[in-house]
Amino acid sequence: MVAENTDPTPILFPEADINNHSGSLSIDDARWRRLEERQTLLWRLLLGALCGLLLQACWVCRLTNLTGSSLSHGDNSSAENKTSSEIPETKDLERKPAALLNGYRASEGKDNVLLWTVVGDGFLHKMDYKDGLLTIREEGYYFLYSKVAFSESHCILVKHTIMRISERYGETPMELMQSVRFYCPKPLKGDRQDKQEGQYATSSYLGGAFHLFTNDSVFVKLERGQIRTGQKENFFGAFLL
Repeated sequence: MVAENTDPTPILFPEADINNHSGSLSIDDARWRRLEERQTLLWRLLLGALCGLLLQACWVCRLTNLTGSSLSHGDNSSAENKTSSEIPETKDLERKPAALLNGYRASEGKDNVLLWTVVGDGFLHKMDYKDGLLTIREEGYYFLYSKVAFSESHCILVKHTIMRISERYGETPMELMQSVRFYCPKPLKGDRQDKQEGQYATSSYLGGAFHLFTNDSVFVKLERGQIRTGQKENFFGAFLL
């Protein structure tokens, strides 16, 4: 028979040292490490985002500069093209032959040929004028024009013509344009007699394009009409088309 242990002394277990915090410190270190890792990852994400924004801003600025320069270059090119096509420089612009003769003191020469002067707005450019004849220096298509004002106090048939002399067709003058008008003023009565002089005035105009050769001459004839002197009322001219 086994004897029972009657020893009243309690069994003692070794007590944990309350000053030993190695277990709790290990847990805190792990927590700090995870926190530091999270903070490091967060900073890296923020730094990457900032770098991305910086790169995007750089690309936007570069694209804006390229676009602006190309647009400005295109505008300048179009402006230059427009200037060169629509507004030629003076040094490249060669004026064509032209003439404007007026009748400030117009009078009839030989064979009813009208004589002209170059005063006021009149001019001659690359053309010659003498004794009523306007002579062509350069062959081409010319627009010829003439206006005469005349006045008569009785009925009359007036003939206004532009003539041409050309070596190619002999020396015989040729008619290029003609205006024939029967002019018959109506007499005024009573208090309107003071307007009688103005009633007698009328005019004739001719204009047309013709092919003229070098040394061709053109002139104006007025048959039967009494021309009214005046710089603006009577003129004769031509210009190359």
